[in-house]
Amino acid sequence: MILYKYYGYKAGLAALQSRKLGFRSPNYFNDPFELNFPIEESGSIGQQLKQALKVLREWVVILSLTETPMDPLMWAHYGGEHKGFVIGYDVSCPFLNSRKYNLITVDEGTVSYIASTGSKIVAAYNDSLVQLLLEFSLGVQLDKTSRHTARSLAKKAFLMKHPCWSNEKEVRVIKLLTSAFETASDYQVDPLRSF
Repeated sequence: MILYKYYGYKAGLAALQSRKLGFRSPNYFNDPFELNFPIEESGSIGQQLKQALKVLREWVVILSLTETPMDPLMWAHYGGEHKGFVIGYDVSCPFLNSRKYNLITVDEGTVSYIASTGSKIVAAYNDSLVQLLLEFSLGVQLDKTSRHTARSLAKKAFLMKHPCWSNEKEVRVIKLLTSAFETASDYQVDPLRSF
């Protein structure tokens, strides 16, 4: 399968020359609500979830790709105001598809464009689920059932965007920046984790 990434001219040239993909921290995304849902609830779960999402923004990196190479708004926003270019990537490699190396793989990374209220988001969690999501995103080795539950929670956290972004037809890959249980150098030695 081929997915695409829009670049300004200089950034695209650098991507071609380096032959590398650029993962970004969600702290630098242009959507202010990225992993920062509008949660006004002062209750325990709402506050725990806000804190968990804050931690997640520090521990993960995201590769944003798109299914469409010909969207005029994407060219304007990400293609250097129509002066850049689009690169198509074959995403059928283990670096992007392996559950061992990705919190969310390219195959499961299609973004859903849903307008959710903070109340609906908070209602989907409880103390143990917030804890599980945090553990999963920090690199804790979980049993199969817990890992499946945590992956479902991570998809809700990482793959929901407001419908106003729907033209992007975004597909994401989410990786841990490092593990809380290994040194960064040990974690990054594996070429399928290195980026």
